[in-house]
Amino acid sequence: QQGGDRGPTVAPQVLAGLFPRSCPSQGAHVHMLLAADGTDGVQEYAGIGTDEAHGSLVGVHAQSEKGKEPHKSGELKEFTAVVERDRTTTPLGVLLDPSGIGSLYVCSVQQEGQSPVRTANERAPTEKQLRAGDFIFQVNQVCSDVHAMMTEMQRSSRIEFLVRRPTVYAVSFDRRGASVGCGITYDSCAGISLVIESINEGPVADWNASHPDRAVAVGDRVVSVNDSWGSAGQLLDAIRASDRLTLQFVRA
Repeated sequence: QQGGDRGPTVAPQVLAGLFPRSCPSQGAHVHMLLAADGTDGVQEYAGIGTDEAHGSLVGVHAQSEKGKEPHKSGELKEFTAVVERDRTTTPLGVLLDPSGIGSLYVCSVQQEGQSPVRTANERAPTEKQLRAGDFIFQVNQVCSDVHAMMTEMQRSSRIEFLVRRPTVYAVSFDRRGASVGCGITYDSCAGISLVIESINEGPVADWNASHPDRAVAVGDRVVSVNDSWGSAGQLLDAIRASDRLTLQFVRA
């Protein structure tokens, strides 16, 4: 996405360990940007988006004049996406993480070659295209139970997804050698996030007490640690490696 009338220049950073090649500075479809410190009349932003070349979730950075919020694409919060295929054995062309609570998390969308999801995206308006970082809350008429949702998806040739775009926020604290105080779950095969299962005594609970407007909740996902992106295992390693942590979360 170029600067000018449409917004700032956005530079994507490929998720570590997922794609060895670098991304161009254009082509990131922005989901959400968070304001950071800026100087000389320029406001810095950081957040998440989708690298349109690969269909993967990326970290993005942007600049804009202070007082002018940068352009954000994908403002539609919830929509329905319909995907059709000739056979139920045909791969959909999307990588999903079923480790969440009541939803499936989109890790990546196939961009090369043809697939049912890519075909559906090509036919849909931009604001209704399935992208990495989205949450799927319903598959046809099945909801709440992620295993039942996966089963419904596997046995259906016509699939109607109820999709929600992510909301992004960040928390920062010094754990001083202690545990962060959260129970987590994750997909060890394809996961690129850590799902919060419980919040116990510790730095995260302390953060919640002092920042109720940005409180971490059960079901939220950690997607980056100190600006590092990668697999679930890499995120865990990054948490263990540092006491001073800035965790970027997404929620539906």
